[in-house]
Amino acid sequence: MALVLLVEDEWLIAQDHAAVLRNAGHQVAGPFRDSDTALAEISAAPPDLALLDVRLDHHTSIPVATELKEQEIPFAFVTGLEGADIPDQFDDVPLLAKPVGPEHLLDVIARLRDDPSRRRSGQSSGT
Repeated sequence: MALVLLVEDEWLIAQDHAAVLRNAGHQVAGPFRDSDTALAEISAAPPDLALLDVRLDHHTSIPVATELKEQEIPFAFVTGLEGADIPDQFDDVPLLAKPVGPEHLLDVIARLRDDPSRRRSGQSSGT
């Protein structure tokens, strides 16, 4: 199973997503409410995958997305906002609309984990 970085500022959604991931056998890093803490975690222990809420209080998760993309760590955005302000460089990143049901969340995690085009060099799909 995968180590999934979870960046979400809404407590109830964060706890729900974390529980779904853990119940499916994944490890969860976080949930983190802000980009700075998430970036520190990526530096300390890079995850296999990540789920990022686009808007975090008065900030966005774009700095985290940039770092994940640079490290070739697969991730998906999660948002409750239609037409969220996501830079064009992330056009290839999956976008999940809140609320996200458990089956859909796990389906996206499986696709991120198993898609060779979204994996870091040298990372196997058995992670």
